[in-house]
Parts: sequence; structure tokens; C-alpha cells
Amino acid sequence: NEKSISDLVIELNAQATSGFDRFYDARRIKSGNELGLFSFIGEEQLAIQGLSDITDVIWLGLDIPSAGMYVLNFENSISDTPLYLTDHLTGEVIDLSTTASYSFTSASNTIAAKRFSIGRGSNILSVDDEMEELGYRWYFDDSELVILAREELENATISVHDIRGKLLIHATGV
Repeated sequence: NEKSISDLVIELNAQATSGFDRFYDARRIKSGNELGLFSFIGEEQLAIQGLSDITDVIWLGLDIPSAGMYVLNFENSISDTPLYLTDHLTGEVIDLSTTASYSFTSASNTIAAKRFSIGRGSNILSVDDEMEELGYRWYFDDSELVILAREELENATISVHDIRGKLLIHATGV
């Protein structure tokens, strides 16, 4: 039963920006078929990410060498900032002020690019909340997705994407 560890540091520093800063950010160095945890600036994978503030979602990725159970452990030293981890595969949202770890399973040789994100609580809404705010309701009928809209939204366009951003459905005049 082999244990693998990979560290990621996200640090707040007033001089850091949301772009790559050579004094505050460090690129990830991939080493063979090993466990790897990283954040992103664009498509660039980072081992250390410096930010002046957490205003946007921080996307996390993992290289997973073998199938099994994995645990993400968190140390949140920013006590006045409520942070939430979202698992975009399962839809779970974890309050990092009350939970210091999150367990999940994964298949072998998986690159879980942008499976997880960290953000402030005020920036996180569920799909249900967002759709209701826009005047939509949705449900599954057997294997079909049914989307209902308010009358005044009848000429709207709807796009449905999977968690990797792939377009699944695009409909106009709905």
C-alpha cells in the first residue's frame, strides 16, 4: 500500500497579480507517472500560485497514477475568508472553514484537469440557483433533459456543457 504526496501552495501577497509573476508563482515540474496536484494560470500548471486576493475561482488539477481513494488536505490560514472546494465531477461543495480534508476516488492513469476549484462562498452558486435566477427550471425525464423557461424567455438560447467544457446541447428559440 504505497502513499504518494503532492503539495500545492496558494499564497496571498499584495504584490502578486492574477498573471504569472516570477517572484510569486512557480511552474509545476512533472516527474514521470507520479501523483501531481497543481493550480492553473490559463493552461499553465503551477506548484505555487501567488495572488493578491481570491476574487476568482482557482482551478485545480491532478495527475493520478493509479486507481483508488485519494484525500485532499487543506490548511486555510486566511480565517476571515470563507473558501469552498467544488468537486465538479460529483457536484459536492465543501466548506473549507469546517472541513480540512476531502476524499474521492479516481480511475487509474487519470488527468483530472480542472476537476476541482476553490472559491469564495459568495461566488459559488449551484446550477439550480443560477438557472432559477434566469427564469429556467430543469429536470430529467427518463434519459432526456427537459428545460422549462418563463414565457418572456421563449426566444432564448441555451447551451449545455459538460464539466470539461465540451458543448453537449445548443438550442435557440427555446
